[in-house]
Parts: sequence; C-alpha cells; structure tokens
Amino acid sequence: VITVPLAVTLLVLAGEIVGFLFTLETYRPSVPILRVHALSLAMVFVDYYLVGILMAMGRERVWLAIVGAACLVNLALNWVLIPATDGWYANGGIGAAAATLVTEVFILAWALHAIPAGTFGRASVRVAARALAVGAALATALGAGRALGAPWMLVAALGGAGYLMAVVRLGILPRDVSGWARGLIRGRPAVAVPRLAELNGAPRPRLEPVSRKVEAA
Repeated sequence: VITVPLAVTLLVLAGEIVGFLFTLETYRPSVPILRVHALSLAMVFVDYYLVGILMAMGRERVWLAIVGAACLVNLALNWVLIPATDGWYANGGIGAAAATLVTEVFILAWALHAIPAGTFGRASVRVAARALAVGAALATALGAGRALGAPWMLVAALGGAGYLMAVVRLGILPRDVSGWARGLIRGRPAVAVPRLAELNGAPRPRLEPVSRKVEAA
C-alpha cells in the first residue's frame, strides 16, 4: 500500500524530480532510468515481504537458492542489455535498470512458487487489487496535473492526499492504521497505534510498584 504511491509518483514525475534535484540539460538521460527503477522499487517491497514469509516457514535454503539463481540471471541480463540499450538509445543505464527490474520479477515469481498454495486468501488478493486500482487512479491524476501545467509539487501533494483518503475509504489499511489516518485527515491529534495485546483483546498486565516488590522481598 505504501509502495504504490512512491512508485507511481517516481514513474510519472521522474522528469520533474530530476529537473528539481539536478538539471535536465545534464541529467536528462537519468529520467528513463529513474522510471524503470520506480517499477523495480515496487517489486523490491513485495519481494522483501515474501522473503519474510519464507523465513517464517523455515525455508531459508529455498531463499538462498533463489538469490543465487537471481545473481546469475542479473549478470547475464546486464551483459546483454547494457550494450544493447547503449546502441539503441546511447544510454546503457537503461539496460542496467531493466536488468534489475527483470531480476526482481524473477525473484517474485520463484518466491511465489516456493510459498505453499493457500497462504494468501481472498482478502490479500482483494487488498492488492484495490491498491493497484487506486495506484492507477493516482497515475491518471498526476498525468492530468502535468498536462494542465500545474506545479509538480502541488500535483504530488494533492495526489498523495487523495490516495490516502481512497485507501482509508476502501478499507485497504488495517483497522488501527485506518483510525490513525482518519484522525490525520480530519486534523485531529494522532492516536497512538494500539499494542498487539490490546488488538487481540488481551488485558494489559498490571505492574506493581518497585517499592512494594522490595518490601515483599
């Protein structure tokens, strides 16, 4: 959910971001590279999530095998794509970025294959689909703002606020995080995220004063 607005913003506003941080006259070739890396960023977040699941299942060896294969795939892709994109676009960095993206997709595919079927229920699929749909709407809004000539920072801020309201409205965020986000949107003081024990309905442990423990001893 957090990855989607970051990746979409970098993808759509790559030129504006590079022009703001540097100068497009000198760093224009980095714009397509940043756009490809924006997609890789989304894959990296998902891959780390899947790695956590594999580790929790005790499948460290499977993960090491996937990483080892991914290293070989990345080397081969760089060897092929860097010279190719250097010849096509005079920008070998595009090939290096594309190699990273394909490698992350490779890791994603094999990690999903290694996770037992049924691990992700309909709720997980529903959350992912809604997040992607809101991300597509955000991309459309950012593109429209660019076409209208609005300042890119204003467009990004309004798009981010709209994305936050949409994910809260659609119930994509967990309940405790949604409550915090609603308070943020309404301008109320942020409510601390409840502890795990309180979320599960367990009573909070009662702590005795230290002086009483000393007297009892």
